[in-house]
Amino acid sequence: GDTLTDLGIGQYSISVTDANGCALLQNENLIMTAGVSSIFIPNVLTANEDATNDIWKINAICVESIECVILNRWGNKIYEFSDLNGGWDGKTSGGTNAIDGVYFYRLTANYFGGDSEIFHGHITLIR
Repeated sequence: GDTLTDLGIGQYSISVTDANGCALLQNENLIMTAGVSSIFIPNVLTANEDATNDIWKINAICVESIECVILNRWGNKIYEFSDLNGGWDGKTSGGTNAIDGVYFYRLTANYFGGDSEIFHGHITLIR
């Protein structure tokens, strides 16, 4: 079958004509749903400024937006970001280097269509 890509949300008129010349005209309202999503969340950050793995980034496909909070072992928020292209560089919100150790994240992934999912896990910070 034919596939249409890069369509926006909205009303579409679909016209299909088969090999016999029979036509079907149908109006459809296209809404975005979660669809097939893929989220990869790493668990190690080596923030040692060697240009390899210096930013802890979430790789997400078919996700509309995210909200991520980094917590220390006592549950205190030390950093947060909500940009899909953002990440954590191993520093606190104040700009100081966080010490080596295990940190925790709480990630809310907001899918197209209004659904969301919460992920929790740990990040080992090594310098």
